Amino acid sequence: MNNFFVFHFKENIIEKVSSFIYEEFYKKGKDLSKICIVFGGKRPALFLRKSLAQKIKRSFFSPVVFSTDLFMEFIIKNDVPFLKKISNLDALFVIFNLIKEVCPKLLKDKNFVSFSCWAKEIISFLEELDLNAVEENSLKVIEEAAKIGYEVPSSINELLQNISLLRKKYHQYLKKNHLYYRGLMYLSASKKIEREGLPFFEKVILVNPFYLYKTEEKIIKKLFFENKMVIFFQTDEKRWESLKNIENLLKIRISPQKVNFSFNINLFAGFNTHSQVSFVRQILKNLPSCHNTVILLPRPENLIPLLTEISSYVKEFNVSCGYPLKRSIIYSLIKSIYTAQIEKSEQFYYAKDYLSVLTNPLVKNIRFENESAVTRVLIHKIEEHLLGMQESTINKKIFIKLEEIENEENIYFLAQDTLESIGIKIKRGNLKEIVKKLHCLFFSSLEEIENLEDFSTKLEEVLKFSFSKSLLKNYPFNLNILDKVLSILEDFKTCLLKREKIIKEDIWDLFIDALEEEVISFSGSPLKGLQILGIFEMRSLNFENVIILDLNEGVYPKLRVYEPLIPQEVFLSLGIDRIEREEEILRYNFYRLLYAKNAYLIYEEREDKERSRFIEEIVWEEERKRNRLNVLNPKRYSFPLNVFVEKKPIKKNEKILTFLKEEFVYSASSLDVYIKCPVRFYYQFVLKLEEKEELEEDSDYAQIGNFLHEFLYEFYSYFLEKSPSFNKEYENLFWKIFEDKFNRTFPAQKLIDSFLLKEVILWRLKKFWEEEKKRKIERIISLEKEFHKKITLEEGEIMLKGKLDRIEESYLQDKKEIVILDYKSGSSSSLPKLEDIYFSRKQIKKKIKSFQLPLYIYLFACNGKDLNRINAGFYSLKETKIHYLFKNNQDRIGSVEKVFLPILKVTLKEILNPDIPFEPDDEDTYWCRNCSFSSLCHS
Repeated sequence: MNNFFVFHFKENIIEKVSSFIYEEFYKKGKDLSKICIVFGGKRPALFLRKSLAQKIKRSFFSPVVFSTDLFMEFIIKNDVPFLKKISNLDALFVIFNLIKEVCPKLLKDKNFVSFSCWAKEIISFLEELDLNAVEENSLKVIEEAAKIGYEVPSSINELLQNISLLRKKYHQYLKKNHLYYRGLMYLSASKKIEREGLPFFEKVILVNPFYLYKTEEKIIKKLFFENKMVIFFQTDEKRWESLKNIENLLKIRISPQKVNFSFNINLFAGFNTHSQVSFVRQILKNLPSCHNTVILLPRPENLIPLLTEISSYVKEFNVSCGYPLKRSIIYSLIKSIYTAQIEKSEQFYYAKDYLSVLTNPLVKNIRFENESAVTRVLIHKIEEHLLGMQESTINKKIFIKLEEIENEENIYFLAQDTLESIGIKIKRGNLKEIVKKLHCLFFSSLEEIENLEDFSTKLEEVLKFSFSKSLLKNYPFNLNILDKVLSILEDFKTCLLKREKIIKEDIWDLFIDALEEEVISFSGSPLKGLQILGIFEMRSLNFENVIILDLNEGVYPKLRVYEPLIPQEVFLSLGIDRIEREEEILRYNFYRLLYAKNAYLIYEEREDKERSRFIEEIVWEEERKRNRLNVLNPKRYSFPLNVFVEKKPIKKNEKILTFLKEEFVYSASSLDVYIKCPVRFYYQFVLKLEEKEELEEDSDYAQIGNFLHEFLYEFYSYFLEKSPSFNKEYENLFWKIFEDKFNRTFPAQKLIDSFLLKEVILWRLKKFWEEEKKRKIERIISLEKEFHKKITLEEGEIMLKGKLDRIEESYLQDKKEIVILDYKSGSSSSLPKLEDIYFSRKQIKKKIKSFQLPLYIYLFACNGKDLNRINAGFYSLKETKIHYLFKNNQDRIGSVEKVFLPILKVTLKEILNPDIPFEPDDEDTYWCRNCSFSSLCHS
C-alpha cells in the first residue's frame, strides 16, 4: 500500500479518499472504525461519509473522522479525560497576574481591563511558540537580544527578556488545573506521539495537508515513517513553498500528473455590496441547477443582503459561515443598554440613548396584557413627548430622569385613547406599571453592578425576559444568538475574577469586546442545495460552480501586517513568518477553487478599493498564456432604467385659498420659506406636515439657542423702561442667573460634556458682556414682544406677525435710535438688499434673502414710531457683533415703504394667486438636500 498520493486540484479529493478506503479496507474486510481520517476542518467529514455510504450501500461502522484540532484534542484527552479548555476570560486574567509577577513594568498603571488587549497579544505569541514547538535555547537568543534592546518600548523588551519564565509559569498553571489552550494542546500531542506513537488506530489518513506547524510536522513524520499514516495531497503545477517543506520533511516528491485544463473564469465588477449580490442572483438564474454550486463569502456580514437577493430564486441552500454576532438585533439591544448606562450621569439618562433602548424591536414588542401593541403604543407616546410632538414637562429634554417619564400622566391618557381605538381596554394605572417595569428591567436594575457575577445575573434576566415576552423567540436563529450570548454570560459568571471589584464601565467594555469577537453558525443541510460557505469551510471540497464575492485587497486576502506588541523581527528570528504563511494559505485555497467547471469572481470597483492581488495574478497569467491583453474583461453592473421624474405643481383650490386669506398668519420665517421654495411652504405651513424630530446631538444647538434667549430675557427684564447697568452688582447678577439657568437646563450632562459646553457659552457671554458695556443703551423698551398688523390687499386683509427679541433705545455713532435686535446663537442670517422693487420671486430670493429685519421694523413702526429713527440688526452671539440693516445715512422710510412693502405685497399676492401653483424650486441643492419634503415634491 502506498503511503502517499498526489492529486490535481481539478480532481475531487473526497472521492479519491472514499475510493481508497472502500478498496483497501472495506472490500478486504478490515474494521473501518480502526481507521482515523484527519481533515483540516470539520466539514469534509459529512461529504466523505456520504460518498462511502453510496459505495457500500448498507449500514457500516464509519471510520473516525477528525478535524486537525479535534485530532490533537483526542490524543491528549485520551490520558486525561477531564482536561478542559481554559476560557478566554480566564486566560487573560491568568496572564495578567503572571505579568504582575514576571515583568510588572509592562503593566504600568493598567488595570486588568485596560491590559486585556495586550494580554490577548501575549497569549497569541505564546500560542505561536507552542504550535511551533519553539525550544528553550531559541528563546534564550530572543531574551539576550532583548537585553540589548529591540526597537520597542523598554517594557516590551523586559517582557521578551522573561518570555521563557512567563511561558513556563503559564504551562505550570494550566497543567496543575487540568486546563489547556490550542498551542499547549498541539505541543502536548506532539510530545506524546513522539514518545508513545498512536496505538488507538491501525492507520491514520491525512487529507490535504498544506502549511504545517512544527508540532504537526513532528506527529506526521513519526507516523509516516512508522508506516502508520497515508497522506493525500492536492496541488497543481505551481511549486508551493509549504509543500516543498513537507517534501523535505518526508523525503518525497509532491507533484501531480499534468492535466489539460483551461480556466473558465468570469469577472464581475460591482460598485457596492448590493450590486455584487445582484450579480450572484443573475449567475444563479442562468445556471441550469444550483446543485454542486458554492458561494464563498469572505465577509460574513454580507450574508443577509445575499440571502435577501437570492431567496426568491433558490429554494434549498445551506449556510455554513460564521455570522458576526454584533450584527444581530440582540447585540443592538445590548449595545443600546450599554451606551445608556455609560453615558448616564447620576440619575439622568441621555434621552437619545433612553429612546434607543425602548425602540429596539426586542423591547417594543414585549407582550404585556398578552398584547405587544400595548408596549408599542406606550413607547410611541413616550417618544412623542420627548421629541416635543406633545406638550408636556419632558418636552425636548436632552437629559431625563426615569421618574419624570413615569409621572407624565398625559402619556397614559393618550396611550389609553389610542389603545381603545384599536379595541384594547386597559387601565391607566396598568400602563404606568408597565412603564415602571420597563424602566426597572432595562435601566435601574443595571445601574449598580458590583462584579462580573452580579452583571451576568442581571443582564441574563433582562435578555430572558425580553425573549420570553417577544415574538422573536419564534425565529430559531435568534435563539442561537441568545444561546451564544448566555454562554458568554455564563463564562463571566463562573470565571476566576467573577467576584473581583471592577468598575461598571470596565465590566461593560469586557462584555462588549467578547460579543464583538463572536460568530454564530447557521444550521442546514450541508449535502444538498446551494452551499454558502466561509473561506476556510471550502478546504478539501470541490464544486462545479464557484462564486466568490468581495475579491478586494484587504478582504481577500485579508492579512494582519501590524504587530501591536511583539515585533515582527522576533517572529522571523524564530522561523515564523505569519504574514507569508497566511498569504500562501489563502492563495492555495483560492487556486483550488479556480479549477471548478465555472468560476465567477466578483469584486467592488471603486476609487477607494483595489481588486485582489489574486485576481491580478490570474489576469496576468491568462494574458501571458494567450499572448494578448484584455482576455478577462469584467462585466459591470448597470441599471437600465428609463425614468422620467415629473415635478408636479400643486394647484390652489378654494379651501387652500380661504385658509391662506382668512386663517393663516404670515411670519418672516414662513415668507422666507416661500421665496426659497413654494412647495415647501405648502407642505410646512398649509398641510402643517412636520418631520419627526430626532434627539441627535445637532439638536442640542436648538436647546442652546433657547437657553441663551431665555437667559438674556431674564437678565434684561430687570431693566425694562430703563437703562441697563453693567456695574459689579449687576455683573454678579448676570452670572448668578446664568449659573442657575444652566444647571436647570443642562442638569445631567456628563461632567466633561457639561464642562466643555459651559466653557464655550461662558467664553461667548464674557465677550458679550464686555461688548454690551461699551454700547450706549438708554433704555430697554421691550423683550420678546409679539406684534401683529393687518395689511390690505385686493385679495383681502392679511395678518402679519413677528416676535421681537429685544427693542432698545441706544446710540449708534452718537445718534440716538430705536434698535430692534434679533439674537443669533449660530451664524447670522444674510441681510436683505433693499435697493429696488423686485417683481419676480427668484429675484426676491436672490436679493432679499430674508424678510425678518424689515418686517420687524415695519410692524414696530406701525405703532406710530418714526421710521427714520428705527434700525434693526442681527446680534451674533457667536461673533459678539451686531449686523445692522441700515447705514446711518440710508433713507429708511424709502427703504421700508417704497421698496420693502411693495416686495412684501408682490410675495403675498403671488401666494394668494389661484393661477400660480405651488412649484418646487430645486435651484438651491443644499436647501433641497436638507428639505424634509424633497421626496414628496417629486412623487
